[in-house]
Amino acid sequence: MARRFVHSGSTALRIIPAIVCLFMSLKCVASSTTVSDARVQKAIDAIVQELYARKDAARFWEPATVPVGESPRQTGGHTALVVWALLHAGQSYQDERLQDVVAGLENMQMQGTYAISVRCNVWAMLPDKFKPMLQNDAQWLMDSFSDSCGGWDYVRNPNAERQDNSLRQFGALALWEASKRGVEVDRRIWKSIEQALIKCQLSDGGWNYSGEGPATGSMTAAGLASLYITQGELHSREFESLDSRKPEPEKIAMDQGLEWLNDHFSVEKNPGKDTYFYYYLWGIERVGLASGRKRFGGADWYAEGAGQIITRLCEVDSHGDVEIRTDDAGERDHTIKTDDLAMGLLFLSRGRVPVADCKLVIEDQRCENRPLDADHFAGKIAEGLEQNVNWQLVTLTNPIDDWLDAPFVYFASDKPLQCLVKDGKTIDVMGYVRAVRQYMAKRATTDHPSQLKPPIRPQVPEASIVKNYLDRGGMLLAVNEGGSQRFAESVEKLGLLMYPQYEWRVLEPTHWAYSLHEPVTSRRPILKGLSNGVRDLIIIWQGPDLAKTLQSGTDQAHSSVPTAMNLFLYASEKGRVRPRLRITEPQRTQKNAPERSVRIVRAIHAGNWKPEPQAIDRFADWILVSRNIHVEIADEPLGDIGTMNDGMTLAMICGTEAAEFSAAQRNALAEFLHSGGVAVFENSGGSGAFTKSCADMFHEFSADGLTPLGQSPIVTGKGLPTGVNASRCDYRPFTLETLGKRETSPRLTGMNVGEHGLLIVSAEDLSQALLDQPCWGVNGYTTESARILLGNIVEFVLQDRTKTDAP
Repeated sequence: MARRFVHSGSTALRIIPAIVCLFMSLKCVASSTTVSDARVQKAIDAIVQELYARKDAARFWEPATVPVGESPRQTGGHTALVVWALLHAGQSYQDERLQDVVAGLENMQMQGTYAISVRCNVWAMLPDKFKPMLQNDAQWLMDSFSDSCGGWDYVRNPNAERQDNSLRQFGALALWEASKRGVEVDRRIWKSIEQALIKCQLSDGGWNYSGEGPATGSMTAAGLASLYITQGELHSREFESLDSRKPEPEKIAMDQGLEWLNDHFSVEKNPGKDTYFYYYLWGIERVGLASGRKRFGGADWYAEGAGQIITRLCEVDSHGDVEIRTDDAGERDHTIKTDDLAMGLLFLSRGRVPVADCKLVIEDQRCENRPLDADHFAGKIAEGLEQNVNWQLVTLTNPIDDWLDAPFVYFASDKPLQCLVKDGKTIDVMGYVRAVRQYMAKRATTDHPSQLKPPIRPQVPEASIVKNYLDRGGMLLAVNEGGSQRFAESVEKLGLLMYPQYEWRVLEPTHWAYSLHEPVTSRRPILKGLSNGVRDLIIIWQGPDLAKTLQSGTDQAHSSVPTAMNLFLYASEKGRVRPRLRITEPQRTQKNAPERSVRIVRAIHAGNWKPEPQAIDRFADWILVSRNIHVEIADEPLGDIGTMNDGMTLAMICGTEAAEFSAAQRNALAEFLHSGGVAVFENSGGSGAFTKSCADMFHEFSADGLTPLGQSPIVTGKGLPTGVNASRCDYRPFTLETLGKRETSPRLTGMNVGEHGLLIVSAEDLSQALLDQPCWGVNGYTTESARILLGNIVEFVLQDRTKTDAP
């Protein structure tokens, strides 16, 4: 059986008390919530090297003497823990520094539940030749399981009575990993674990170690993570039906546990027990990934936890280089234990995995009918990419940046959207759409469109949030559950409410959804799409029920899973998932007054003039940070542009399809250019006929025709105050595949108009690139190259061209 790539939060390890010994109370150390993925990678590298440096040739990572409070029967657990952490950090078991350790683990005669559980997880990460060792350790755990307590003792004792949530989660985690590799685990064990966890949950929703004392963060995380395992093993098929179900005990327990974590989350200590700090953070990571939660108590648990770990374990110099500290400022004895390093490494490595899909949950919308659909979707993606990925839950209250952590948002329901019903009446979406299209028709035939008043959009806050996400570069996959099409029909109305200028279409057989990776030639799922001419904004999955297929975890609907995978690859630009802590917005460290200011006018015309509404907004943020230039954005009719050149105005004329311009619009543009203006015609998306259709009009402005701008300041950056050389630029993967070669030269063309005017043409996309979001099928520049080229154009606009030669 091929290894299934891990995708659930329950796959990391918590260091067990018997291995870790006693952690001392920690002092409050401020964490960095702005920690970057690059900083995390450096910390991972530093911890890896420190662990290798601590390896003993004879005993590996076992302590020289058995720590106080730890049984000698747990021998081997320290070494197994470090190996597990190194594997999660990307180290190979074939590395010469690990080969002898793996061989040593094979020969260790372990006797303790903790140690064997950890080693079992190591085998689960290795190739099939280690399957016999995996089977042996899993069998030991099954033979040692006690039905009386629903868990384990420290050593083999199938008649144990002790309630130990730490042992319980370690054994459950090990067996779960083994089951994913084909080891058969008796359903009885999962049921017994679940019942024991529900029984020992405290009245406030938390869990403690053995039933005595208040709840703690580490044990509440342990209880929750274990319930997520049993939910998948016991209840997955129960949710395939959409019949009304009363809340089950396990669901109630999980909801109460999550509420406890939300109320008590801390990044500085283990709530309820001021010890076992790294153990606690690992537990938070397990629950965060298993539940899809990015935040507990409003805090980004990974960003803050990573910042705390790096602060406590690492020294960062002025150049950003990272080394391991000589002491731990958060521990009373200031000792950085090997187990601490391993636990910190597990947190940083596992929590960092990219988010492959976000699941949108709206209150009272019945969009959690299948609680494991998004999780199992991530599993399918992980197997296809051969890379660890995870899923994430988002709500309407999450920042849009949370939605953008994944290439797309998955939204499933069997009920019509409640947000389209106000005061008991359904909003007249189609009436609004008709009014907008009538307005657009009038605007296209008048020389003074600014005098027309557009219809007022019905106020639907939910629609505004979703539109903001889509305009930022996102894609919504709306899955219709069950036999009724009421949800799909309501999503169609939502799409038209947000984008009344576009039309829904049934996706053609040649669409990426059916062809990008695995061809789907028969029994194609029925899909509808709403496109802005550059990319699909919303895709409705009308049938068969994808959520049901994903919930079951099987490939029973053969064409559904390949189609869903193709959609993921489309949205992610063929699997280009990003690390969790990628920076989505430019970070301005100094807030000095902008040195220069430019006005960018988006010219309104009858065609698709603003397909990516937030592209220039994203660019404005970037150029303010990178070049200290303030951008004012305005939407003005193309027919009014003639008098707008003030030496600080750039006109952007965008489109996605062939266009015709009136005599008044042509005259206005000619006046703008002859007065020294700079205008950019851009074929947004790079695959339409917009710029090509304008060729005859361009000849009206100059008989010289368009020529490459490779030697102009716009490309070279020469003579521009903060210009950047873009002579070698980068293109999107789709462009390189289409060209069939590695193109590195900008393909901008242009012409001088009058003494100082300049018309620039980009047949390749700039706009979608400025959003910094992946999408297959976009023909154009990468985000960095698009920013640099447009930044140089802005600088050229601001340049005093009366004293210089135009390009």
